[in-house]
Amino acid sequence: MDPIVKVSIVLAALAVIAMAVCGVWALLSLRKTVERMRTSLDSVEERLNRLMQESVQLVQSANQLTHTANRLAEDLHGKVRAVDGLFQSASRVGEAVQEVTTSVKQVSSALSNTVVGSVRKAVDENNRKFSDVMQWVTLTLELYRRWQQHRQRHRHGGYSSPSDHSNS
Repeated sequence: MDPIVKVSIVLAALAVIAMAVCGVWALLSLRKTVERMRTSLDSVEERLNRLMQESVQLVQSANQLTHTANRLAEDLHGKVRAVDGLFQSASRVGEAVQEVTTSVKQVSSALSNTVVGSVRKAVDENNRKFSDVMQWVTLTLELYRRWQQHRQRHRHGGYSSPSDHSNS
């Protein structure tokens, strides 16, 4: 065999060996990459499972909260209906108090008018009586003054001064 063919065969064999080594090396690298991807996928799958479980729990909690909220709304609605009667009663009590207040004001006004009228009547009567008493006092004082003058005239011998006659 020709030395060129021998060298060519050796070179070809070396090229095939180099390719085989590169192929093995590439396959090993690919295997590591696939294993990392599998680990990542397992991790992602585990996370997805946890998220799925948490999502299910959240949905269940949300359903429970919705159910509780509905019960509370029904309870609140019932209590509002019960309190509504209380407010209506309070309104009626307020109206009754207002009517009583109006009646008390009317009675108070009537009593006030009656008392004021009675007081005015009593004051007028007292003024009339006072006026009568003052007239009697004036008349009594005049009579007393005349009696005093009359007495003085009889003591002094019947002498009367011109001023005595002018006062009479």
